[in-house]
Amino acid sequence: MLGDLFGSVAALIAGGVILLTGWTPIDPLLSLVVAAIIVRSGWQVVAEAGHILLEGAPGELDTRAIGPDLIANVKGVEGVHHVHVWSITQSRRMVTLHACIGEKQNSDKAVRNIKVRLKERFGLDHATVEIERGECADVGDKA
Repeated sequence: MLGDLFGSVAALIAGGVILLTGWTPIDPLLSLVVAAIIVRSGWQVVAEAGHILLEGAPGELDTRAIGPDLIANVKGVEGVHHVHVWSITQSRRMVTLHACIGEKQNSDKAVRNIKVRLKERFGLDHATVEIERGECADVGDKA
């Protein structure tokens, strides 16, 4: 819509300049300015959509902070690894992670507490949490 507005304003300005001065190159020059504005805003939309379609991590979220935050703020969490965050939509993000908890910790309670912390602190409302005790189930990884 702004492109249409700029195009209309540019046409009015160009018409006024041509009417007053007779200088006709103003019309294609202002057309190029309007085209550049439209291309710039269109590129931003395409870049954001591409980032979401390619399941890129949200730019405003430091994924490296998630593990230390969970260890410091969720009782029983001893380690966090395999943290992956991506955008499903502009406003909805998803996270998957492995959390190593103590032997005596209740795994259901740990998952619930981790999900609450992820939502409150990082705005991650959809999380898949794999609970581990000791060694990571993925080949060759340590918890």
